[in-house]
Amino acid sequence: MKEPSQEFKALVDACIDYDATLAIINEGVSEDRIDGYREELSMQEYAINKYAKLLTESTENHLQKLVDDFNERYPIGSPCIYYPHLLIGSKNNPYKTKTRSKAFIQGEHTVVVLLEGRRGGFALTHLEMIETV
Repeated sequence: MKEPSQEFKALVDACIDYDATLAIINEGVSEDRIDGYREELSMQEYAINKYAKLLTESTENHLQKLVDDFNERYPIGSPCIYYPHLLIGSKNNPYKTKTRSKAFIQGEHTVVVLLEGRRGGFALTHLEMIETV
């Protein structure tokens, strides 16, 4: 990506800072030009905020779907294998246990479940559920 020019950086500062605005005006840049940049930055800020909101809503919806799907498929007490800090299927320290809660979203970013014999929530990505017939 191309580095913004010094003039553009100064104009961005001018849109935010009154003293910087005066300095730019003293250098001969018109107030109309500064106002134009202010308007452009305002539109960009609006677009960024709208995108961030959509991304957040999309993530929340995705996480909630994971919770709903897990809870529908696995009731409390379902057997599983927990792999601490490792990928599912690795041979280091697997722990056979059962769920002791429904899945829930922790910290707005991770779907977790409580396990028997352990404290705290454990990410579903570290669990291998044992299917029962």
